[in-house]
Amino acid sequence: MKYTVAAALAFAAGSMAAPAAASKREPEYEGFIVPTVLSVHDVNSNLNNLGETTKTVRQPGIETTTLYEIPVPPEAVGKTCKLVVFSGDEYDIVEDEQALDIFNNNIDDLSALEQGNFRNNLLARVRFDEYSGFFEIDAGDVTPVIDEFTCPDVILQWESVSVGEKNKVVLKQDFAEYGENVLDYLPNGLSIAFY
Repeated sequence: MKYTVAAALAFAAGSMAAPAAASKREPEYEGFIVPTVLSVHDVNSNLNNLGETTKTVRQPGIETTTLYEIPVPPEAVGKTCKLVVFSGDEYDIVEDEQALDIFNNNIDDLSALEQGNFRNNLLARVRFDEYSGFFEIDAGDVTPVIDEFTCPDVILQWESVSVGEKNKVVLKQDFAEYGENVLDYLPNGLSIAFY
C-alpha cells in the first residue's frame, strides 16, 4: 500500500487503523530510502566517528556535521525522489536556528573515511516546523535541487551542516534491518521518499 507522509504521521501518532491512501494533492510514496552508513564529522579535529544519530551542531567551541551514505535501491531508480527530514523521537533535540544545509560530498566509502568530509555542492536548506515535526524546504536563500529529483542509480553521499551562528540538531536516525535500506513507514531522521 502507498501512503502520504501525512497519513503515515497519523498512523505513527497512535491511530489503530492503517493510513488511508493518499489524496491527489500529495504524492503516494512507495517507500523511504534510509542511510546505510552515518558518520559524525568533527569540524575542529577533522575526524569522523561512525554513529546512529544525526549530530549537526554549531555552538561555542563545538562544530559537528553529519555524513550520510544512501544507496539508491533498484526499485527506486528512475522514479521521483524527495528529501525528507523528520523529528519524531522523544529524545530528539532541535534548538536555536533549527535549520540544516544539505550538501553532496565526494566520498568513495564513508565507512572507511576516518577524517575529512569532501564537501561539494549545496543541495538544499531545510527549516524545522515544530508543529509537523518536518524540516521543510526553505527556498528563500538557497535554490533546492533535492526537493524533487529523479532517483539516480548511485550511492548518494550527503552531509547536513548547521545554519547560523548557533544551531543544534540531534536526531535519532532510523535504519532498515537485514542490509535493506527501504522502509515502508516514515522514518525518524533523514530519508528520501520515492514515488
